[in-house]
Amino acid sequence: QKAAEEANAAALEDFDEEEEDVEVLTGWEALIWTDFLPWNWPQTYQVWKESRAEMWAALGPILRKMEAADDPDSPYPKCLRRRWRIFFFAYWDPLVDSLPTVGRVVTCVLWSLLLIPVSLFIASNFFLLMSVLRNFEYVA
Repeated sequence: QKAAEEANAAALEDFDEEEEDVEVLTGWEALIWTDFLPWNWPQTYQVWKESRAEMWAALGPILRKMEAADDPDSPYPKCLRRRWRIFFFAYWDPLVDSLPTVGRVVTCVLWSLLLIPVSLFIASNFFLLMSVLRNFEYVA
């Protein structure tokens, strides 16, 4: 076990010395929009399904450890406590992790609310101009 710890420490030191400048994309920047095109849906679904399976597989040991350390005198039934933990780890925690990107979502919504009326106004002016030009074609 000591040899393994020393090997891990040496690997970490080597990794720290390399100092690679790799930009890690997060939030909306990490979203690859081409994955959501209709012809990519089967592959995107497979990736999502595999990531969910990995998440549930990783969640099992954590839940077992928490149940082992559980207070037996708790007023809540064991099934309810397990469901709360599953909800917390599988749904609530990722939701809270995504909160820093809410500002960008709000900005996108506000820009779209601004651009939609402006673009409709420009389109209506274009159609008005086209109808006026068509009316000028009439000869008495």
